[in-house]
Amino acid sequence: MGLAFFFAMFAFAALAVAMQRHYFDLFGLEPTRRQQVVLRAVGALGLAASYGHLCCVGGAVEGTVDWFCLASLAAIVIVVALSLASTSLIFQRRRIFNAQSTEGERQKSFDPRFRG
Repeated sequence: MGLAFFFAMFAFAALAVAMQRHYFDLFGLEPTRRQQVVLRAVGALGLAASYGHLCCVGGAVEGTVDWFCLASLAAIVIVVALSLASTSLIFQRRRIFNAQSTEGERQKSFDPRFRG
């Protein structure tokens, strides 16, 4: 069950980072289309591996029920971890930019829609 949980957490982390906003929050850049496709594929394969492992260990019915519980728990863990990580990184970046730049530059650097 631990291996399936690891696969599910890894998959949800990859799917979350494949989203443009989360990628920008963590890395300060926008992901390329290729990176998004690869991360989504890795996420889908991780979820499939997690489900396959649980079905092999506990059978189809019990494996499916276990997988839904495990996937929900893994998703919650990733949501909390990503929220904490992005919040702390944003505050850290703001402190650095407040010390080094003007108001206009600060606004441009934190708005992912700004591409100027």
